[in-house]
Amino acid sequence: MKRIILIFFAIAIAFPVFAGEIIYLKTGNKYPIFNKKTNKIINYFILQANEEIKFSTVNIDTIIILSRVVLEESSTFAYDYELQINDEIEQINKIIKPSKVSLSVDGKRVSAYNKVRKKIVETSSKIGIKNISEYELLIKISADNITKSNREIEYIYFSPASYDKEKVLEMDEKSYTYYSAGSQNIKLTLEGPIYLKIISRLIFENGLTKSYNYRFDVFDNEKLMSTFEEIAHKSLKAIFPEGQKKTPSTGDVNILKLPAGIHHLEIKDVDLNRELIFRFYISKSSVRISK
Repeated sequence: MKRIILIFFAIAIAFPVFAGEIIYLKTGNKYPIFNKKTNKIINYFILQANEEIKFSTVNIDTIIILSRVVLEESSTFAYDYELQINDEIEQINKIIKPSKVSLSVDGKRVSAYNKVRKKIVETSSKIGIKNISEYELLIKISADNITKSNREIEYIYFSPASYDKEKVLEMDEKSYTYYSAGSQNIKLTLEGPIYLKIISRLIFENGLTKSYNYRFDVFDNEKLMSTFEEIAHKSLKAIFPEGQKKTPSTGDVNILKLPAGIHHLEIKDVDLNRELIFRFYISKSSVRISK
């Protein structure tokens, strides 16, 4: 029995020696990106022109660098950043392609990510990444042998203060209330910092058309915050009760992060010839502000 205990004790002590670690010495601000395909928020560091991040590695032989840029009207075809590993400096050039599944939580468009894997000769090294492009550069650092934690944000249902009509749909033997923004915009007031999840659907008249493009605007304190453009496809699960001759689309999910302060939000249906419905959720720690 004593021998067994000693063996387990030795394993417990030896194991942490092989664990990799990244220690940040200088960072940029965090910039959350929402992936509509996985429904997850991933934090990047945002670097303005000539800004840099610095970190050291412990027991890591390969680093993985994910990079993107915040897209602008004048965006060209490529961006650059400088990678320094100990005394070696290398310029990295990457092509810009708009992302089809990701956008920032403040509603801005971002490029698809580019990945760089770099072998490190010395497993304990000092590394720097500098933005040498004109764009806002987004950087995420990881490694194969780092244990990752992924804490999901919990959301609760939130009903708006003002809207046009209510629509109830059924899915998987449950009922869900949605709200339309036809004759009047949907209005809700929140206190940040807070995450707002918006689920939007288009209502199809029963016919041969299986998909439509649609868009809607989100205003924050009377200023346009973001325009969302989606492609609606008929849902095979969601239905309207009482045999209505209409079919809802699958739900499109977008998440916005609102900074500290009071936010008077309005959701505007831009395509007035197509009926849109919305459902809202807020991060669980949020507080609702009365009208």
